Parts: sequence; C-alpha cells; structure tokens
Amino acid sequence: MSENVKISIIMPVFNTAHFVGKAIESVLSQTFTEYELICINSASTDNSLEILKRYATIDSRIKIIDKENASQGADRNYALPFAKGDYIFYLDSDDWISEDALVSMYEKISKEKAEILIFDGFKYFDSQKTYQIYNYTAPIYNLFQTNTFNPLQAKDIIFTLNAFPLKIYKKDFLIENDIKYSDHRFLEDSLFFVKAIICAKKICCLNKKIYYYRIRENSASNCAGKHFKNIADIFKLCEKVIIDAGYEATFMESFINYRIRQTFYYYLKIKSRKEKTIAYPIMKKLFKYIKEKYTTKIIQTEYIDNFELVLQCNYISFDLIRKYKKTICALKTHFT
Repeated sequence: MSENVKISIIMPVFNTAHFVGKAIESVLSQTFTEYELICINSASTDNSLEILKRYATIDSRIKIIDKENASQGADRNYALPFAKGDYIFYLDSDDWISEDALVSMYEKISKEKAEILIFDGFKYFDSQKTYQIYNYTAPIYNLFQTNTFNPLQAKDIIFTLNAFPLKIYKKDFLIENDIKYSDHRFLEDSLFFVKAIICAKKICCLNKKIYYYRIRENSASNCAGKHFKNIADIFKLCEKVIIDAGYEATFMESFINYRIRQTFYYYLKIKSRKEKTIAYPIMKKLFKYIKEKYTTKIIQTEYIDNFELVLQCNYISFDLIRKYKKTICALKTHFT
C-alpha cells in the first residue's frame, strides 16, 4: 500500500457494530488509494472493536485508536494529531460513501486550492429503507453561478450549509486556526462549523452526490429532547467565536436566523411531553436573550414574535407547519 497519505479519514465508533462494516467497506472500495482510515473506538460495549481489528488485519491503511468513552466531537479532536494526510474527511460510522468519493473530493479541493470542499449526497432513512436527495451545494451555485466562493460573499446563506458530513478540510487550515469540535453530545459540530466558516478564505463546491447519510431513530439528531439544553450552550460558544473574530456585524444576523430555525427544527422533533416541558423554558430563555441583545441592532422582532413566519421563512415545509399548528399557537402563548 502507498505510504503517501493525501486524505485522512477520521471515524469515531461507538456501538455501531451493525453498520460500521458497511462504512469501512465503502472506504476500501475507493478508486483512490492514498488515504488512511483512523477509527476511534470510544469504549464500545458491542463487538465494534472486534470488527475494526478484523479489517485492520486486512488493510494496513486502517488504524485503530482504542480509548475511553467520549463525545464524537472529542473523539474527532483526539484523532486529528495522528492524521498524516493533507486533507481531513470526517466519516460517521453508520454512513457510507460512493466508490468515487475520495478521488472526486481530492481532485476538486486540490485543484481549487480551497480550505473547505462542500459536496452533495443522499439521506438514507433506516426505518423506511428510502433515500432522499441531499442537494446541498445548489444554493451557492444558484447565487453565484460558480462553485468557488469566499464566505463573506455568501454571508446571508452561509449557515444553511451546516450539514456536518458533507465536507472535507485542508488539515493545515484546521490546525493553524485551532478549529475543534465541542465536547457536547448534541450539535457538537456547530462550533467547528462556525469557526471554520469565519476563518476560511476560499470554499469550493462539488455538485456530486457522493455521501450517504443514515438517519436512525436513536441517533443524537433524532433524540433532540434529551439534549435540548445543549442548544443554548452551543449558541453562546458560537456567538463568542464570531465576536472574538471581529465578525459580529458581518455574520451575526445570518447566524442568529440560522440558530432560530435550527432551534425550531429540533423542538418540533421532540415527541415526549415531558421533554417538551423541559425544552420550553430553555428555548424561551434563549430567544429572550437574542431578542434583548440583538433586536435593535440586526434582528427583526417578527423572527421571534411570529413563530409561523419564522418557520415559513426558513424553508421548513408547509406540511410541517400545518401539522404542528397547535404547537405553534402554544409557542406563541409561551413566548409573547
């Protein structure tokens, strides 16, 4: 195998024995060969580690780090110093990639000399066994008619590009700017994404569907109620990053509008009445903070006072709005 590592794939693993084999097989099937796969076993209690060891005996490009349990973000941070590649690609252990994914990523990002490459993919809904196209790069191309841009050019829509898996990064860029994930177990990628965006000078897009993002019922993103308290904490961390970088006037409006939309999105995914009862005051406190600090500066009052308008303006489907009409009315009662 080649020792010239161009892409380091970092993959945290915790109790994904049913899925991790498919993720690894998708990497081993790549037409691009100059990569390493760093698997961080985060104290799995199933046979995930045994599966990793079996694959590591087959291919020397697979490296295993066996450590105590931590969040995915902490595991990704832990693995970065071990990476030998010029570029870093974070792969979730229950997802997979197309066989031309790595070559497509490498050719595009190295040619454009960009710090970040964004690409398209598919959402795979595990329970229904169905796929949904993830046209992630379309807003950029529609706006600029080009696939390369500076974040300052796209400040009004930049935070809509937050989907974690659909990116690859230049390693030196991450290290030089100390870009790391938070230790939270929910939305841990938000801090990483915000700092990466405001530090980048050039981002490029690849209009190609090469990533398969598995949606599971028990995944962190589908257990929003259990982790809803993290939303306010993450907001404050991201807010500080933007202010410390001197970009409050440039990015804060876009970031806050994105965060309001995301808060609604996760609240509407909560099914438990008990968890909703916990989420109400958290959301109320966060929106009160936003309203008091930013309304007179950059935020329209309607973004918080008119909940239905917020949902409509932020691309959540009208079907979802109708479905949660009673919830929206209840929210208005609580927040006004």
